[in-house]
Parts: sequence; C-alpha cells; structure tokens
Amino acid sequence: MEITSLPLATSNLTNIISADLFGPPFAWWVAIMEPVNMVGVTVSLGVLWLMFRHSWPAICVLSALPLPQSALLAPTPAERALG
Repeated sequence: MEITSLPLATSNLTNIISADLFGPPFAWWVAIMEPVNMVGVTVSLGVLWLMFRHSWPAICVLSALPLPQSALLAPTPAERALG
C-alpha cells in the first residue's frame, strides 16, 4: 500500500515541499503523520475485507499453490546456456 510511506517527509511532493519550507524536525513530522498513516491502513484493509470477505478462503493451503518459479517469464540463466 502506498499509504504506508505517508510518515516519511520524502513520500510525495507535497511532503517534500512542506519539509523544505517549514523544516520540521523528523520526530515532530512522524508524530503528526503516524496517526494519519494508521487510519489510512486501517480503512484500506477494512475496505478490502468488506469487498472480498466472501471470496477469501478460510484456510490457505500453501502446498496447493504453484511454485514461484512458474511465474517467471524470462528464461533462467541455465536455460539460456542450454540454448
């Protein structure tokens, strides 16, 4: 989620300009922005849960998932070496 970078002064252009113009100390900046960050994360997760609560499985069986290597589209170095 992009919203979790909110407490950082360099997270977006508005924060960069504000930090440059007003020069707030880092601890003050985080103290102001962290509650906003928590609300944003909570609301985002809540909306995702409301929208997808019926389609999410109760249990995730990891052995039923395909191997991560199957998601790669580019040939591996070994496959390129073989031709």
